[in-house]
Amino acid sequence: MTTTASPVWRDQLAPLRYLAAKVARVHGGSHPAMATLAEVVATLADSQAGDHAAHAALGRRLGELTGGFRPWSGACASVHQLFLGLAAVAAALPAAGAEQA
Repeated sequence: MTTTASPVWRDQLAPLRYLAAKVARVHGGSHPAMATLAEVVATLADSQAGDHAAHAALGRRLGELTGGFRPWSGACASVHQLFLGLAAVAAALPAAGAEQA
């Protein structure tokens, strides 16, 4: 059954997109992966509905760039909030192969 409602993870991405850009701006010098993370978050936010394969791949990439959604030692509250939010988004994304479902 197909639904036209926006998945919950899309709603969660709006503030996380802003937060990812902030974290990249503030911490990008010492943590260069944060710039790439901000790009991946933006790509996911702009992705087409129903592109389950891309969503699954982007979710895996989020996990890679965040070290399994574990903030680095001494990370600020914004990083903790971002990683926690992205973990929830990634968990809500379709798994690889879900496009067949």
